[in-house]
Amino acid sequence: MSEILILPDEVVNRIAAGEVVERPCSVIKELVENSLDAGADKIEVEIKDGGKKLIMVKDNGSGMNAVDLRLCVQRHATSKIKNDKDIFSIKTMGFRGEALPSIASVSLMTIISRGKNSRIANEIQLKEGREELIIEKGAPFGTSVEIKDLFLNVPARKKFLKTTRTETSKIINILQKIGLIYPKHRFLLINEGKRVLDLPPANDIIQRVGAVLGHKLAKQLLPLNFKNNSISITGFVSPAQIIRPNAKSIYIFVNNRVVTDRTILGAIKGAYKRLIPQGKYPVAVFMLNIESSMVDVNVHPTKNEVRFNDESELYSLIIYAIRKALDISGINETHLPPYNTSYFIPNQGVRDESTGIAQPTAVFNDNKPYNLSIMEEFDNIQDYPIENNLKFQRLKYIGQWAGLYILLEDALGDLIIIDKHAAHERISYERIIKQLLTKRIDSHYLTIPLQWDCTILEKRQVAEHTEHLDRLGFKIDEFGHQTYVIRAYPVWIKSTELIIDNLRQIIDMLILWGRDFSGKTSQLEELAMKMACHSSVRGNQYLHKEEIEILLSDIDNLNVAGTCPHGRPFWFRYTKNEANRNFLRQ
Repeated sequence: MSEILILPDEVVNRIAAGEVVERPCSVIKELVENSLDAGADKIEVEIKDGGKKLIMVKDNGSGMNAVDLRLCVQRHATSKIKNDKDIFSIKTMGFRGEALPSIASVSLMTIISRGKNSRIANEIQLKEGREELIIEKGAPFGTSVEIKDLFLNVPARKKFLKTTRTETSKIINILQKIGLIYPKHRFLLINEGKRVLDLPPANDIIQRVGAVLGHKLAKQLLPLNFKNNSISITGFVSPAQIIRPNAKSIYIFVNNRVVTDRTILGAIKGAYKRLIPQGKYPVAVFMLNIESSMVDVNVHPTKNEVRFNDESELYSLIIYAIRKALDISGINETHLPPYNTSYFIPNQGVRDESTGIAQPTAVFNDNKPYNLSIMEEFDNIQDYPIENNLKFQRLKYIGQWAGLYILLEDALGDLIIIDKHAAHERISYERIIKQLLTKRIDSHYLTIPLQWDCTILEKRQVAEHTEHLDRLGFKIDEFGHQTYVIRAYPVWIKSTELIIDNLRQIIDMLILWGRDFSGKTSQLEELAMKMACHSSVRGNQYLHKEEIEILLSDIDNLNVAGTCPHGRPFWFRYTKNEANRNFLRQ
C-alpha cells in the first residue's frame, strides 16, 4: 500500500488558506482587489471585532451570474488569465484563483452578486468551503462578500491574531495604501457600525495623498517624474528635512499593486544617503509602472512581493529619479550625473478648510476619535525645519558656546545654534565631492616638497594607486626605500600639517577597497565624506570673528538641507516662545 496520498480538497484549501489568509487585513486586501478587477469605483468595507467576527466587502463592479458565482469559489477558477502565456503579462490585481476558496475554507462565506445585464441577483452560501445553498434574491448591481467567524476551524491561527485595535489598524492601513494608488475611487470603512475611514474620490493624486498622510505634509512633498521606454516612476518623496524613525511612511506600488520590495526600499534609502541620519527614513509614495514582461508578480501567494528581471538597472533608475526630484527642488544638491546604469546600483470626516478635502477620522470602541492620516500613532516624528530663505550672515552674532557651537539671534528673537564642525564638514564635503565628480581637482604646489616616510604596506598602495592619487590632487614622487616627497596636495586640505594625515586616510580606504576601487560615485561619496570630516574645524576650537563670517557666508551659499554628510542637522532653532514656556512666562 502506498504511503503517499493525494490530499482531499478540504485539506488542500486549508493549506492554501495558511498562505493566503494571514489575518483579517489580508482577507480584505484580496476581496478589495477582486472588486477593483471587477471595475468597481466605490468599495465599502464593514468589520466587527477587528475582522475576526465579520468582514463584509461591497462594490459596484460588474458582478457575476449564477454560473460564475458557483465557479468563483472553486480552486484555480479565474477570469483573469486563459493560458500559461498570460502569467507573464498579468495586468490585473488577482489571477491565481485561490483567494475565495481559501478564505471560504476557514470561515462562513456568503456572496451576493448581480451582473450589469441581470434583472436579479444570486446568493451562494458556503461553510468551511462546502457549498450549502444558492438562491435568487433582490440586490443592487455589483458584488457583496460576507465573511463570518474567520479561522473558525483553525483555532491555532486565531490565537496568533493581535488585539481588536491592532487588527483594525492594519485594516485601515491596507485600505489607505490601496486608496493612494486609486485616488478616483471611493473607499469606506465601517467598524462596529461607525464610519472610521472615508476616502471620497479625489481630483488628483496629491489630494488623495493629503487625505491619507495629512495635507500639511503633502504640500511639502516633492513630485517624482521619470520615464523611459519601459519604466515609469511617479509619486512623491519628502525633502531631506522630513524624516521618520521607521519605514512605515514609505508606500511602494508596482503596476498599481501594493508590494513590499527590498530592492525598491533599498534604492529609496540609498537616494538619501549622506542627506539624512542613519536609521532614519524619508516619506515616500513610490509608484512604479513597468512592462509586465519585466516583472514577475507570481512569486508570493499574497502577491505582496515581486521579482524584477534587472534589479541593478532598476535600483540605479530609482536613485536617479529621486535625486533628480531633490535636485530640482533646490533643497538638496545631490551632484546628479547624467543617468547611467553604472551610476550605482454622510459624515465626511474633518474637512480641511484650505483645500475643501475631507480628512478621514476614526472612532474605536473607546469612543476616542483620532486622526488616521498618519498611521504611526506612537512614533517620534521628526522634521528638520525647511527655511531656504534664512541667511545666517544677516543674523546678530552672540558668541560661541563650549567651543562647539555658534550662537546667533534672528529678527524674531529666536536663538539659532550652529554646530561648527558639522556645518564645516558639509561645506567641505560639497566642495570635495563636486571636484571628485567633475574630475577637476585643483592642487596646491609646495615651494618646498614635503618628505613622507611611509610603511611597506603604504608604499605598495601608493605604487598601485599612483594614478588615482594623482587624480585626487596629490603629486608624489618616490625618494628612497620607504620615502616619498609630496610636491602638491588637493586644495580642500586647508593646512600643510594635515596633508600626510589626509593622505593616510585615503590610502586606508584604498587598502580597504583593494582592486575593487573603480572611482564609482558611491566610493567617491564615501571618500569625500571621510576627507571632509578630517579637514573640518574641530570641537573646542574657537574661531576668530573673521573665520565665523566666512563660515556663515559658506553656509548661505549651500544649496542643501541643513545636515552634515552623515545626516545630522548642523543648525537648530530655539524659539523665544519655547524659552518663555520653560521659564513659565506663558
